[in-house]
Amino acid sequence: MYLTQFAFEEAKHTQVFRMWLDSVGVTGDLHGYLDDLPSYRQMFYDELPECLSALTTDPSPAAQVRASVTYNHIVEGMLALTGYYAWHKICVERGILPGMQRLVRHISDDERRHMAWGPSPAGAMSPRTTPTGRCSKSG
Repeated sequence: MYLTQFAFEEAKHTQVFRMWLDSVGVTGDLHGYLDDLPSYRQMFYDELPECLSALTTDPSPAAQVRASVTYNHIVEGMLALTGYYAWHKICVERGILPGMQRLVRHISDDERRHMAWGPSPAGAMSPRTTPTGRCSKSG
């Protein structure tokens, strides 16, 4: 159930940002702004695809945890939420784009929920954790 909601929310985020960009006339390819950044390329062209693709041949709890942590905590938790925080702060301080302020606040709520629940199923399956997901003393 979580993964269905997660995929739905991510699709909504993509759709609403595409709609906003189109409405302000930004219709071109934006990859050129990011492709030359080595850390961006490492995360989005190497690390993330590698750990997600690994799940097709290795569905182990360790592989699930790696994929979940990479996406939910690094991509969403560190990168996206930091960007949303800055974007929201700029809009509020300048008194601009009230709709975007609300949008970013709602999307940030989704991302925090993804961070909280994303790693839980994989962590709960790990033999090194208790049924509550906490690390056991024996592991």
